[in-house]
Amino acid sequence: SGDIIQSEITIFLNADILEGPGVRGPDALSVRPEEFLTTCLEHIDDMASSNKECSGRIRRLFAFSLGYKVNYASKEPYTKEDADAMAEIVTHYKLESKCGGVVLALNARTLALDPAIFDGLFSKFKKLQILAWTGAGEVPIPQSSIHGIRRHYERTSRVKRVGFDCDVE
Repeated sequence: SGDIIQSEITIFLNADILEGPGVRGPDALSVRPEEFLTTCLEHIDDMASSNKECSGRIRRLFAFSLGYKVNYASKEPYTKEDADAMAEIVTHYKLESKCGGVVLALNARTLALDPAIFDGLFSKFKKLQILAWTGAGEVPIPQSSIHGIRRHYERTSRVKRVGFDCDVE
């Protein structure tokens, strides 16, 4: 995250705010995006406005780590609609200008099925990054899946904007 986060300390505000592969439906989410983002942005705005001389620095302390609730065992990939829904949220809430950055927290196994699905977001949002992760209790991901993700982003010159937090075979 060092490329976009310029302060010494970064406070990541993390939530799975969208339903994703294998977990869709009206009760899929425990945190609604509008509630989470509005609450967080109001808090950031309050802190920044009470310290006007360092308002920009305060905003850069915070980064959003946003993801999808997924069931990796479904073997369903992220879709264009998933990427478009996240792009709409980042745009609607003007996240790139209101904080230190935006990290998409994506399940690595699900991302490996079609990493190109998020290429448009990289083009649209210059400070966006991806963190590919595996969850607690998830079977370790094959090294070949990590290599596939990395190769895709190397070919698109975005590998420096992708990180991994994975239990690997």
